[in-house]
Amino acid sequence: MHDDVQPNYIVDSHVDYTSDSNMILYDQYVKDNAVPVVQSNVSSNNVVDNSLTVELATYKGQVELYERRAKFELTEKEQKINEQLRIVIADRNRKEENLKRELRSVKLQLSSTINHNK
Repeated sequence: MHDDVQPNYIVDSHVDYTSDSNMILYDQYVKDNAVPVVQSNVSSNNVVDNSLTVELATYKGQVELYERRAKFELTEKEQKINEQLRIVIADRNRKEENLKRELRSVKLQLSSTINHNK
């Protein structure tokens, strides 16, 4: 609307409304528009309950695993694997020490042979 054009109606905010024939009480509106509550059937509740039970079991398993790892507790299978790793590491360390001794011995023999052939 342009500034130079005036509307051809007047709004009087102080007018008292004496007719309320089109008005209804709020309580009547709520009563007329009430939506009946539909009870869900039992089978859908069972499906939801079952899926929630499965999800809860999954989370409990994750918590148990986390707590076990936090406490460094090992299962029987993990203990067997751990013991096998210890055996492999110990065997490797023995072999390494034996090779170091053998290398020292070979170096000494080589040095002795070089000195003898001079």
